[in-house]
Amino acid sequence: WQYVDFESRFLRVSHSLSADGRELKEPKSAAGKRAIPIDGPLLERLREWRGVQGRYLVPLGVMPDGGCPVVTSSEGGTIHPENYGRWWRAWADENGYPTLSFHQLRHTYATMLVAQGTDLVTAKGLMGHSDASMLTNVCAHQVDENRIQAARGIQGELFPSIDSVIEFPSESQKEGCGARFVPDLYQNAPDTKTGHMQNAM
Repeated sequence: WQYVDFESRFLRVSHSLSADGRELKEPKSAAGKRAIPIDGPLLERLREWRGVQGRYLVPLGVMPDGGCPVVTSSEGGTIHPENYGRWWRAWADENGYPTLSFHQLRHTYATMLVAQGTDLVTAKGLMGHSDASMLTNVCAHQVDENRIQAARGIQGELFPSIDSVIEFPSESQKEGCGARFVPDLYQNAPDTKTGHMQNAM
C-alpha cells in the first residue's frame, strides 16, 4: 500500500514480482518505473478493498498498511503468480469471460487510451513501455482508426462538405430546379495559380 498515494491520487509502479512470487525486482527498463493517475471511483474501490482486507488480515497480525501488498496471499504476504492466475481464471469463468487472460487487461487499457485520443508518448509512459512500437503493434487497429478520424477532421476544415458549399432551393422557391453556389464561402479564397488571396465574384 505504500505505493498507493491517496492524497496525490497516483499509483506508483516501482518493482515487479519475480516469477516465483518471492521477491520484488527492478522493472525490465527504466520506463517501467512510473506514476499512474487514478480517479475518484478507483480510489474509493481501493479504500473499500483495504477495509475488506483488514478484516481478514488483522486477526492474523497483519496490518493493511504501507508494508502490506494490495493483493496478498491468505497469510498476508505476496501471492504466487500461479495462484493468482488460478483465481483469475475461476473468476473469469464465473463472470462470463472464459477466454479472457489477465494480461489482456493491459491490452484493453492500452486500446482504450489510444481510442480516447491519448497521444502515443503519453500512452507508452502510462503502460511502462520504453518505446511506442509495442503499443502500436497491440493497438494497430485503433491507431489506424485514429489516423483516419484525424485526417477526416483536417479535411473537413479544409474542404467543407458539399451541403455547406451549395445552397439548394426550398420548396417555396420555384425559380428553376438547380442549386446555386453560396458566394460568401469563396471570398478571400487563394488563387490556385498565384497563391494570392482573391475575392470571389
